[in-house]
Amino acid sequence: FINTHTMKGIARTLGFHSLINLLHNVEQYFSTVKSDETLWSLSRAKSAMEEIEQELQIYRRINFEVLGRPFEQTTKIQLSRELAEEFLQEVSAHQDLSVKGKILELRQFLQHELYTEAEIVIRDVGHGLVSLAKDLGKLSPSLDVFGDRVFLSMAAQEVLRNCLVHLFRNSMDHGIESAEVRSRKQKNPTGMITVKLLAMQDKLCLEYSDDGSGLDLRSIFEVAKIKGLVSPGQELSEKNIAEMIFESGLTTTTRVTEISGRGVGMDAVRSYLRNIGGDIEIELLGIKDEENNHQAFKFLVYFPSGFFMQADHQRLAS
Repeated sequence: FINTHTMKGIARTLGFHSLINLLHNVEQYFSTVKSDETLWSLSRAKSAMEEIEQELQIYRRINFEVLGRPFEQTTKIQLSRELAEEFLQEVSAHQDLSVKGKILELRQFLQHELYTEAEIVIRDVGHGLVSLAKDLGKLSPSLDVFGDRVFLSMAAQEVLRNCLVHLFRNSMDHGIESAEVRSRKQKNPTGMITVKLLAMQDKLCLEYSDDGSGLDLRSIFEVAKIKGLVSPGQELSEKNIAEMIFESGLTTTTRVTEISGRGVGMDAVRSYLRNIGGDIEIELLGIKDEENNHQAFKFLVYFPSGFFMQADHQRLAS
């Protein structure tokens, strides 16, 4: 169910409209089965998966035959014999330990071949904000990426892309207001999403935030009570209420759309990260929206060591 929801978000980012409709129908079926397991049908599920696979084959053919792009992601890199021999000869020529420069040069080469800069991945997924904003009747937001210059492994790239699909949708659907509302609040009609990269000794932290209306803690708490996540009379801190957004099925949206409303987005993000030893936390900033008393916040997204490399003493400008 979570993967289907994520696939639908990626399909929307790429503009694969026929695939969006198929995935939305499958997601709707899985949602119904979650409520009543007696409705489960293996044959129906298989049939739906086959339809999706057929549609994906069409996009694969277009990608390969029309656009000329290879589909398969290779697990190997090509290193020319000439370059390999050059490194070998130059390193072998040194009889002392003064080979640090060549080792660093080789490190940079392999880093370029095996890893992708985090900013590139973030901005690549960010291209989908234009169509997402249009579907929601909002202006496309600015995307500011700054901080430490880091490179991500292929596994980290896949996880980050999946997470950003949900984080961007959460910002656009629940956070960043329409141009009219923002103008009334004396905000820039165009919203802002900010991602700050912080490379630590044993982990990478992405501080993710938007300048939208913030968290509606009161509504989150009421929905949590309805769903039985909070006992009658139980009191929770604002931090604990905020953490409720990671509970599966919890949403303050009153209707389900092709974009949101199922309450699986943030649950999916945490699941993807924890599967690789990472995590996501929410931090309240102590700033409240004067109009509706919502709380400003940011997400702290963590990747463990082994999934990223930092460029030596380099930072991205804000």
